[in-house]
Amino acid sequence: MDHDSGKHLTRRDFMLGVGRFGAAFAAGAAGLPAALGATSNPSEWLKPDKEEANAGTLHFLAWSGYDASNVTGPFTKKWNVPIDVSTITSDPAAFNQLKGGKNAYYDLTSFDMAWVPKLAKAGLVKKLELENWKGLAWEHYIEQFRLENYKYAQLNDQWQFSSDGDLYGLPQRFGVVAAYANTKRVPKDVWSESYDWVWNPGTDYNIGLLDRMFWTIQLIMYYANIDPFKVHTDDEIETVRQETIRLFQNAKALYAHAPEVNTALLHEEIDVCFEGDNFINGTLRQAGYLQFQTIVPKRANPKNPVYPDARNNAGGTTWVETEMVIDNPKLHPAAYDYLAYMQQPETSFQLSWPDKGPAVLVPHKYAWDHWSKHQREVLEADYMQDLMDRCRWYAGIPDLDKFNDIWEEAKQHIGEKHKEARRYVKSGYA
Repeated sequence: MDHDSGKHLTRRDFMLGVGRFGAAFAAGAAGLPAALGATSNPSEWLKPDKEEANAGTLHFLAWSGYDASNVTGPFTKKWNVPIDVSTITSDPAAFNQLKGGKNAYYDLTSFDMAWVPKLAKAGLVKKLELENWKGLAWEHYIEQFRLENYKYAQLNDQWQFSSDGDLYGLPQRFGVVAAYANTKRVPKDVWSESYDWVWNPGTDYNIGLLDRMFWTIQLIMYYANIDPFKVHTDDEIETVRQETIRLFQNAKALYAHAPEVNTALLHEEIDVCFEGDNFINGTLRQAGYLQFQTIVPKRANPKNPVYPDARNNAGGTTWVETEMVIDNPKLHPAAYDYLAYMQQPETSFQLSWPDKGPAVLVPHKYAWDHWSKHQREVLEADYMQDLMDRCRWYAGIPDLDKFNDIWEEAKQHIGEKHKEARRYVKSGYA
């Protein structure tokens, strides 16, 4: 494609521009529109081209919600590019899928940010030009996700998060991992201070566990005052083993999938989902069940100081889905266009309130300014910052595989001490 002032500039050209033309490209050199570098609205200069439309379906590997028609539809209509979204249910499983060769199939993906270093180190995602994306993405985020405050999309040469590192993705949705509860049946004074009520039976509620080791094991480590985001000693691993078994003994049941645990909550078979997050809880709240609230205690273990004074005693983990371009040798020509489209204000709003999948917070300021009072309530927007203040950012567990056998062993102990707990009287908190 020729790049002269008489032809339109695709966003794909812009994203690749620094490599082709040097830094002056973004400032309007090489005969390109000078307004390009300054515009905050890409639609002012972007028009689809035939190459993109003729390339067929764009394949996206992402969590539920990205496949909603109100998210993908406008792009397909304007670009004439069908979007096929394969849904992720587990970051580890999705990583293994890409590592096993599926990177030659997908064009884009959205993982929780702790997996960005793994994906980049494995050569599965492409580096982005930070300067090109400042005006298209970062300048439109709320304060805690502004470039100067957020480092979890950039990596240094040791594949560690660094605010001075190379850019590999863009924040898209976020929330916290801790638990969520039926607050009509479990009062705040039970869960607000620590996780002691989870590890010690004898309380008037039923706890359900979700079979997601890579999230739950972090909370277990917090309770044991162990840093999840480092390599662990044999003694630490044994402590985690013991606490994991205790956790399983106190729970009523283990649920394989989010819909199963949400059904159990609705039927009042259990009163708490541990671990749980606003992503899973969003489905219930969007359906009108606002009594199910995301909860993060002030600290994990009451024996230790309140976080942030004790770094390993956080109440939960903050997660951020990060959208990345796959290093696919046959990358769809509209891949960068779609990444930029997902950063547009209206798209971000629709992603937060999809017609398929959960309602989830996004870092885009436009969405925060345009949610209705009801939407803010469903999304838990007005107190999410308070929950995040009790959490650590999800930086990744480097020796995660060490805990697989512990998790499987703990499954054999599910509910062993559950009968010791007093069963709930339904009228108690109704």
